[in-house]
Amino acid sequence: MSTSLQSETSGSVSLWWLHFVRAVALCSLLTILVPWYAVIFRDLNRQDRLDLLSPILFCPLWLPYAWVFWGLRSNVTAHTIKKALAVAIGCGSLILVLFSFLLTVTSFDVDRQMAIVYALVVLLQIALLVGTMKAYYSMDRETGDLRILATRLWVPVVGIAAAVIILPNLFFLRERNHYEASAVGSLRTINVAQVEYARTHPDRGFASSLAELGPGSDNPLIDSVLASGKKSSYIFTLTAAPQDSHGRTVRYGITGRPQHYGKTKHSFFIDESGVLRFTTENRAATSEDPVLQ
Repeated sequence: MSTSLQSETSGSVSLWWLHFVRAVALCSLLTILVPWYAVIFRDLNRQDRLDLLSPILFCPLWLPYAWVFWGLRSNVTAHTIKKALAVAIGCGSLILVLFSFLLTVTSFDVDRQMAIVYALVVLLQIALLVGTMKAYYSMDRETGDLRILATRLWVPVVGIAAAVIILPNLFFLRERNHYEASAVGSLRTINVAQVEYARTHPDRGFASSLAELGPGSDNPLIDSVLASGKKSSYIFTLTAAPQDSHGRTVRYGITGRPQHYGKTKHSFFIDESGVLRFTTENRAATSEDPVLQ
């Protein structure tokens, strides 16, 4: 148990894998911290100096890599090596799950730099796990190896279990908020288009359908997707009141309902007053529902 790295590993292949794991651990550490601090320093004048400490608060993301790098130096015992490899397996597994999720919910077109960082971290974790297993199997196995792994694996196992439960819910909440915000924006866009349509068509008043506001009309005011009545998991319906004695439409109502109630639970309503109302019941919102603040 007191043999060093050089004496424990037999042959260049064993040493190569241990050095490989050490290098990947260092690269993982840098890949997480360097972009983080790059963002902070890029606009440090507009941020609090305490932002420099924010990566330290998230040390569980990167500190294990520093321990792996330190634990695989050339003058340590086989027991220390196996402890470092166990930490590498646990940390690599947890970060692989976390950053794989972040990669799937990050738009490459919207946030290309972050998507590249996430992808790089994921690839490094795969390399870390492969290298760690290769390094371990190149060493002599002992009866205490399982205990070494178990005592260091419970934290990432709990972390992965928590991530599997929490992250999909966070993603669902983020997706729901995105769709609802998009629906609100679409209703306001239609309402502004109605005002403009009435201004340019004083003899007609407001449009009586979404198609009259979209492409194909003499003055398109909304895009073809919104004019179709379906956008971002919402269905939009424009209902015009009967025309007045002059043949003009002076009142209307627009509803926005989720295509699948449950995925989003807010239905919205807006009319010529410009007041936006909502309900969380599985029905169309009306002018009697609460005002959206």
